[in-house]
Amino acid sequence: MSIFKKKQRSIYESQPRIDFNDSLTAPIVHSYQPLDQPLDQPLTKPVLAPETPFQKVNFERESELQPSSEVSSNTSVLTTSFIADSYNDAPKMADLLLIKGQLIVHLEKLPKGERVRLLDFISGVMYAFNGDVQKIEHRTYQFTIQKDA
Repeated sequence: MSIFKKKQRSIYESQPRIDFNDSLTAPIVHSYQPLDQPLDQPLTKPVLAPETPFQKVNFERESELQPSSEVSSNTSVLTTSFIADSYNDAPKMADLLLIKGQLIVHLEKLPKGERVRLLDFISGVMYAFNGDVQKIEHRTYQFTIQKDA
């Protein structure tokens, strides 16, 4: 053990790392607290986030793309879901991400090798467009880029 701190070789070592392994994540739990209940009392009941059905995106015609849900009523960003069948879907995912600005990708059907390659490809797209990646559930990721207005 050394008493000196290890010098970072690049800016990438100081960045937070994204966990791409196969570990399960806990579901998102929203808390519900009535307005008349004091804050020092425990919450009455947890409410699980609603599950929205996901649809596969058709890339044959852009005019037929349907967003699965709207993120909020006061913004124009739409969330689109995509179920990847193979690594060959990576360019389609990148194009859809550039069009919509936000994409939720489900990787349940992919073997581990293709899943890692696809995540590496999309991570490069995220780096190029100053994007953000979040792991939502087991093998489900949300990709968001900053769209120029």
